[in-house]
Amino acid sequence: MITETELNIGLFGYGVVGKGFYNLIQLHPELAINTQQIVVKHEANHLLDENQNLSYEANIILADTNLKTVVEVINNNNDALAIAKKVLGDGNTLVTANKRMLAENFEELYALLKSNGGKLFYEASSAASIPIIKILDEYFANENIHSVEGILNGTSNYILSGIFNQNLNYNQALKQAQELGFAESDPTLDVEGLDALNKLVIINAHAFGVIVKPTDVFNYGITRIGNDDILYAKNNGFIIKLVAHASVNIQGKLLLYVAPQFVKSSEQLYHVNAENNGVVVNAEFSGEQFYYGKGAGSKPTGAAVLADVISSKKSNGYGYTKLRKQNFIKYDIFQQVKVYVRYNKNIDIDLLELDIEENLSFENSRAVKGKIYLNKLYEYKNWLESNDISVIIFS
Repeated sequence: MITETELNIGLFGYGVVGKGFYNLIQLHPELAINTQQIVVKHEANHLLDENQNLSYEANIILADTNLKTVVEVINNNNDALAIAKKVLGDGNTLVTANKRMLAENFEELYALLKSNGGKLFYEASSAASIPIIKILDEYFANENIHSVEGILNGTSNYILSGIFNQNLNYNQALKQAQELGFAESDPTLDVEGLDALNKLVIINAHAFGVIVKPTDVFNYGITRIGNDDILYAKNNGFIIKLVAHASVNIQGKLLLYVAPQFVKSSEQLYHVNAENNGVVVNAEFSGEQFYYGKGAGSKPTGAAVLADVISSKKSNGYGYTKLRKQNFIKYDIFQQVKVYVRYNKNIDIDLLELDIEENLSFENSRAVKGKIYLNKLYEYKNWLESNDISVIIFS
């Protein structure tokens, strides 16, 4: 018999995260979370599953007026958005881990929340086991933040850790990550920085109260990092990490990017290895705080989804304090960053308009250190990628 303390939910998705979440609630019956229906899209992928609650029709959840809480952990962005709009439009509660859907449609979903009175939880979308959204939304709600920097993708971090800690090459480290289940067979979203970019956009909304489209932010992946870059980093006391960066200067200009970054041993992110994530928040009164935790895998992400479901029973959702108040902070891509750019000797990089501080020469390539306006990297991103140019930012 279902008591009034039990929570009935509908679950979309029964893959890595969905099963992780489902298994956790089976291990903890005292939480009184009842998964009444599970909807999946591709029947062939679940022929061997023993779960009897599986269905292939979305409306078995969406049309059920008794299901007020929906958990969505699917991969399809368009389907996830349709689910989100229906659930929030009905004034119900949605728990999601879909960072791309959130990042690309944040403004619309936020408007649905305000107009229909639903609830939206998405801790699992941003840093897996690190509750960074709750921290920013609650603890730092009324404190100015200077910067947030994070390693937000466990796959790329596992690969870079293998390169620097085990002396593996890129392909060896990627293969190892794939064998251990930390990387997909097609790792593009992870290694090109797209996954971390979506997470940064979500984190930024809570840290600075500014909604930015992912397509307006410069991101660059790790696939063009070569032996010369690795040797340069080691000789100068650095390692390379894929870093998601958000900071505000004294003029209120917001700087955002996701890119490989040289990290010194004195910095917290230097010590974030394997599939783990790490986030450093620097705030006006609290100073620097560092958060560390698992960044990939079924159980860590499933646990974050579970934490959101528990929160949905007790909370009205995020406060969005910084989004709701008048904000002087403005996103500005016309800011300078210090970079290292390595390229083949026959390439002319003058079009980047670099303020060069040092020229470096390697056996088969050359590099420059200097300052560049971020909008130039953004403008010439496709050119940089097509010419296999390595771009690494100095912290």
